[in-house]
Amino acid sequence: ATNQPNALQLDWNDVTNATSYRVQVMLMNGTIVVDWTNVTSSTFGIASLQNNTQYQWRVNATNSAGTSDWSSTWTFTTASGITIPAVPTLVSPANNSTGAELSQMLDWNEVNGATSYDVQIGTSSSFSNVVFSVNTQTSNAIAQNLQHMQTYYWRVRALNAAGNSEWSSIWNFMTSGITGIDEKDGVPTEYKLFQNYPNPFNPTTSIKYSVLSSTYVNLIVYDMLGREVVTLVNEEKYPGTYTVTFDASGLSSGIYLYRLTTENYIETKSMILQK
Repeated sequence: ATNQPNALQLDWNDVTNATSYRVQVMLMNGTIVVDWTNVTSSTFGIASLQNNTQYQWRVNATNSAGTSDWSSTWTFTTASGITIPAVPTLVSPANNSTGAELSQMLDWNEVNGATSYDVQIGTSSSFSNVVFSVNTQTSNAIAQNLQHMQTYYWRVRALNAAGNSEWSSIWNFMTSGITGIDEKDGVPTEYKLFQNYPNPFNPTTSIKYSVLSSTYVNLIVYDMLGREVVTLVNEEKYPGTYTVTFDASGLSSGIYLYRLTTENYIETKSMILQK
C-alpha cells in the first residue's frame, strides 16, 4: 500500500485460541520501529511515522502452549508530507432554510489539499438515520428523493491520503410542501430563490427570486456536469421580487441546475426538463 497517513491502524485476522499477539514494524533496512508484545486485540494503532518512508510489519500469536511463527511480512509506504485537510465550510442551502426542493443541491467551500468529500444527510442531528451518503470529488452534491415537509440535517468532511478532517458544522433545511411559486405580494423580507414553476417543464418555465437590498445579481443555468448553459440575469437589481422565463427549446431532457448569486446570498436549485 502507498500514500498511507502518518498515523494508521494495522489489522490482521483473529487467530483461534490466541491470547495475545506481538507486532513488529521495521524500516526496510531492518531497524525496528515498534516491537509491542501482549497485544490482546487483532488491531494495533501506530503514529508518528515518517513521511515518504517504506515500512514492513509482521505479527505472531501466543497462548499457553507457545508462540506461532511470524506471519508473512507486508510493506507499506507513507505519503510525502501530506497533511489532513481542513474542515469544510457549508454554503447552501442556508442553515435553518425552508422550501428546499426534493432534489436538493448541497454546496460547501472547496478545501485545499482535499481529494474527495464525504457527505451525509440525516433526519436527526445525531445522524442515527442517514438517508443520503456519498463520496464526491467536487465541492457539491445533489441529494435526490427527499420527502416533502421534512427537516434534514447535513454535514461534510474532507479527505486525502493523510486521512479525513473532522465533520463540518451541522446545518439543517426543510423541504417544501408544494412545488410551485409563492406569489405573495409586498416588499421581500429575505433573499430567496424559489422553485421554478412548472416543474417538470417543457420547454419553458418561470424562475422567481427576491432580493432584500440593492445588489448585483447573477442567475445562471448549468447542466449536471457543471457547464454553464445560459445566464438569465447579470445586472444590478433593486429590492423586490422578480420573475424570469427560461426557454429550454434547444436543450435535451434532463436535470438542470440554476444558481442565484448576490453579494450576500447564494442558492442553487434543480429543475427537470421533460420533453
